[in-house]
Amino acid sequence: MISEAHMTWLAQRARAGMAARPAYEGETCDGGTCEGGTCEGGTCDGGAHAASVDDVIHWGTAGGANVLGLTELGRIAPGAPADLAIYRLDDPRYFGLHRPAIGPVASGGRPVLKALFAAGEAVVVDDAIPGLGMEALGREARAAVRALMAQA
Repeated sequence: MISEAHMTWLAQRARAGMAARPAYEGETCDGGTCEGGTCEGGTCDGGAHAASVDDVIHWGTAGGANVLGLTELGRIAPGAPADLAIYRLDDPRYFGLHRPAIGPVASGGRPVLKALFAAGEAVVVDDAIPGLGMEALGREARAAVRALMAQA
């Protein structure tokens, strides 16, 4: 879902950014605004104002739960169902961010999942599902694909 969250953020930036017009050599910025953005080298800031990473995180958590009528989900509070993903933020792609916690959404890619809790139980620890043999799972998946291809 991190890839989808990243793409959502980029798509929102592009939606407003399509109105951006650069200031070419010899032109100056008129100091105006464009759909709520500020002038920086042209007539619009390229859509950065369209949606913040915080907006996208809200849409994917409490906002998404509310849309589905699941008002008890999407928040961290005593007594609330505990579904929580914890990512490592020591990846070099996050080093230049003003808030490293926005890294998984702002920078894209696949962050390392330190832990994932579902209903309060750890289901992923250090980027692996405890007790799941990935090699065996890979063999089973490849065998299933071969069987399907043989039937086709």
